Amino acid sequence: MGYSMAKEIVMACRICGVEVRGSATTMAHMKSRGRAYCSPEHMRQGRYHQRETARPDVVMACVICGKEVRGSGTEMSRAKIRGRAYCSPEHAREWAARRTSEMRRIEVVLPCMICGKEVRGSGKEMSDAKRRARAYCSPEHKQQWLAQRMTEVGREVGARNAITSSERMKRNNPMRDPSVRAKQSATLRSMGWGPPKRGGNGRGPTVPQQLLASALGWPYEVVIGTGPGGRPKNYKLDIGNLDQKIAIEIDGSSHNSLLVQAADRRKEEWLRGRGWTVLRFSNAVVMERLEECVQTVSSTISKLKKPTPI
Repeated sequence: MGYSMAKEIVMACRICGVEVRGSATTMAHMKSRGRAYCSPEHMRQGRYHQRETARPDVVMACVICGKEVRGSGTEMSRAKIRGRAYCSPEHAREWAARRTSEMRRIEVVLPCMICGKEVRGSGKEMSDAKRRARAYCSPEHKQQWLAQRMTEVGREVGARNAITSSERMKRNNPMRDPSVRAKQSATLRSMGWGPPKRGGNGRGPTVPQQLLASALGWPYEVVIGTGPGGRPKNYKLDIGNLDQKIAIEIDGSSHNSLLVQAADRRKEEWLRGRGWTVLRFSNAVVMERLEECVQTVSSTISKLKKPTPI
């Protein structure tokens, strides 16, 4: 059986000069380029050096003193793009200071963010205002704009949080589970828990309610308990006379709703079943024809009185 051994090639590292040995198969590409590297780090360094040296020299004049500046590589390429070069770091800082001074002397004209009044000025503050594209004619208008902006941002953030929180609560709320609701309801019933008073909208007496109650001399917001096991625990009458068992309900526009009307019927049925007489007036009727309402109540009282024996 015959075989041939690949010829060994020896080259020097392009960066440090260390001897690099390898077979013809491994070293072929290095030999063809005429350069070798002893490590990947030196290979990257050599490639960077090759790119820098391959660039042609750039010749420019220093923007401060006019001295010729010659070089190649990244720094001079950037200088060519900017259209300015410096012969020393000191001249670079001097040019930057001059440019800043010139920019600050340029007058800037912007409208006030609140009132639209023209705001003129120069310097760093107006340069910053131009960069931000907003200016203010007074500190008060600046504070006003910032307050408005904070309110807008707060509303935006609040709206996003509300959506996120609502979705999270809907997803994780245990009360969406019927078994959890049933368990909680049973626990509360076993404890005998319930609001001390229920009925009415909880907003206090209305103007028509107060007018009619004052004309009759009757109390308003009268609470009637429904007894043990009753649902609801109490009913609240707009105006009521406990001695004569007359209940007066004064309805607003909310009582046009079918749901509210159904609740009103249940309330009336419960009251009538216990000997109450229920009268209903609208807000408009009480406000416009108060005397007629009082007369209606008086007539009802007269009808309810038992006739005296002859």
